Amino acid sequence: MTTWRWLAVVVLIGSMGALCLADPAQAQGKKQKQSEAEAQADDVRILATAAEVTEFGRKTMAPEALVTAAGLLLKVNALTRGKLGTLDVPVEDEKGNKVNAPAVKEKSLAAQAEELFKEARVYGAELKPGTVEALIKAAKARKYDGSEEFNERGAFGGPKRISRFVQSGGLHIFTIHFQGRQRAAIAFQSNRPVRFRIIAPGQGELVSALVTTSYYTWTPGGNVAIKIYVQNLGQNSQYTITTN
Repeated sequence: MTTWRWLAVVVLIGSMGALCLADPAQAQGKKQKQSEAEAQADDVRILATAAEVTEFGRKTMAPEALVTAAGLLLKVNALTRGKLGTLDVPVEDEKGNKVNAPAVKEKSLAAQAEELFKEARVYGAELKPGTVEALIKAAKARKYDGSEEFNERGAFGGPKRISRFVQSGGLHIFTIHFQGRQRAAIAFQSNRPVRFRIIAPGQGELVSALVTTSYYTWTPGGNVAIKIYVQNLGQNSQYTITTN
């Protein structure tokens, strides 16, 4: 497999991880037991990284990237014991009226990982026989049960997510509440580019971009209600928002 693609995957994962180094205790190398908010914020970061690596793998037809992304999904699945919550918030328009946007059935992380393994096999069909299968076998064999990370986490469930379809020209607005002085994290993934915005009262836009994936983390000084905007400027799209 091409060396530059492996390097690109490593750089991508490293850059996503670096976004969470703003925590003073972590920066000083002090190891503290994670709170539920911190553990789930880490889950969101890993899922966001998996989405970025998946996109890279599909664009470059790189089976090694897809296997890496699948491995990240399996990691979160193991750490959360397969328990992801539902982000139960209404979809509204600009006037605050509820929008009829039925929920999209969400696949488990394990099922999503299996789909990525299947894609990897397709992209790797021309490689030396057994190459991709060896990568998949290694990803599946990696155990997190009993690891230090698993034990420190405790029995916390996983982050919460919401998936919806947004029609061409449609706008979905969500209000999500976060507690002050606790890490907050938001990940976004869409099957087509949409305008994604995060707006905080008194701060304005934290994120505003035409994207298929996005990730933002911060520690609000006090309790805050964040507005998330998903505006579809093209074809009908399906998206997922994940938060802690």
